[in-house]
Amino acid sequence: MSRTKPTWLGPNFETDLKRNKAVKDLVRSAIEQAVAEHRAGARPIETTPAPLLAKLTSSLGDPEGPRASAAAELALVLCAYCIAEGRVLKLLPPSTDLQTTNRLSGDRAVSQYVSVVLKRYNIPATDGAMQSSTYRGGYQALQASDPAVGEFLVWMAGADLEAVNGLFTRLARSLAEQELAFAELPALEVDAFGFVAMRALIERLRAKPSGGAFEQYLVAALLSEEFALAHPSWRVGTKSVGAPDTSARTTGDVEVRRKQRLEYAIEVSAHDWRDKVGQAAQTARRTHAQQVTVVAPAPGLTSDHLAVAVAEAGAPAGVDIAVVDLGAFLDAVSSRLRPVSRAAAVRAVHRHLVTWGRTRPDLVAHLVEAVNALGLTSSHPSASSPKGIAEPVARLRSLSSESDDELVVEVGRGDLDVVLGWVEGRLGERG
Repeated sequence: MSRTKPTWLGPNFETDLKRNKAVKDLVRSAIEQAVAEHRAGARPIETTPAPLLAKLTSSLGDPEGPRASAAAELALVLCAYCIAEGRVLKLLPPSTDLQTTNRLSGDRAVSQYVSVVLKRYNIPATDGAMQSSTYRGGYQALQASDPAVGEFLVWMAGADLEAVNGLFTRLARSLAEQELAFAELPALEVDAFGFVAMRALIERLRAKPSGGAFEQYLVAALLSEEFALAHPSWRVGTKSVGAPDTSARTTGDVEVRRKQRLEYAIEVSAHDWRDKVGQAAQTARRTHAQQVTVVAPAPGLTSDHLAVAVAEAGAPAGVDIAVVDLGAFLDAVSSRLRPVSRAAAVRAVHRHLVTWGRTRPDLVAHLVEAVNALGLTSSHPSASSPKGIAEPVARLRSLSSESDDELVVEVGRGDLDVVLGWVEGRLGERG
């Protein structure tokens, strides 16, 4: 049964394209002003955030380190639409029928643009709050992981424009409070990331004491690129190096999941492997993981050494604990990647350092210095593609070129969302 998509275009604009440009300008100006006020030490007018604001921005104050808030970004964008239109839009379904689509035309591209603006200031941000298929059927999606979105929509349905404007300003201020100055990663010369060059970069990073940050984020980033190409339905997660395993959202330092199912956990250390075997056993007991791998320096490791260490750690029966030398592990994963994926892994390491290493800007600076010193930067960055589009396009092209005409291949949702968002943005630019 066909449905008519509501048109939300108000009298202020002739086309959706002009309205979306106005929304982008509104959000960019609000963030820029909020960042300037934050740098100047200005204090918000309201010292105690409203309950709704606190829920929308809760992940920004995570004790493990600020995390992106898709709910805050979505609310910021929808408030901006209302301000641009000069009226509070009715974005809830007209009845209890949640199948009705009340999506604003072009919101996907707008949300992606907002994320880019936030990341310019190293503010934790998604890749676009509306890039996910979660809101395909409307903003009040039953599968939305953050209930604050639903509360926001209900609140907005009864709010006036002044209240929406106030929330918009306070959301911008809350996001701006997370702004930090880090060394920006320059444009990378993707073709320069051969195995030898990547090995040289890894050696430079590991030479600087980082409390295990470089080691953990390299493992996570390289593995993530490998699985993105070979098994897009599998995903690799990591956490702040300083966060204890008992409070972290990941099973170990790094985890590999197939959809929601945990395949195995990884404990990473920059020091001797023996220090991590006991932690691997604790991880298995705490999470019921059946396989835990320790990735750490392991010179001269023998099966006898490992058997004794596992027995002393008291690993639960049936749990498979493995130990792999850190350098060998990084080499093995890197050797299976192409230059474009190695470059993408370096960007991921930079992103992890900015997201979780917010007290160690020196680590970010060291990464940037190493990339520059090894000649891995590009003096001619592509102007036709937004940051981040090159890697998913390369992976999709690789999948296409390696398959026959009848083979169906898996495509990661993240890659598909980035490419579709870019396509939508280009179509909007052409009117």
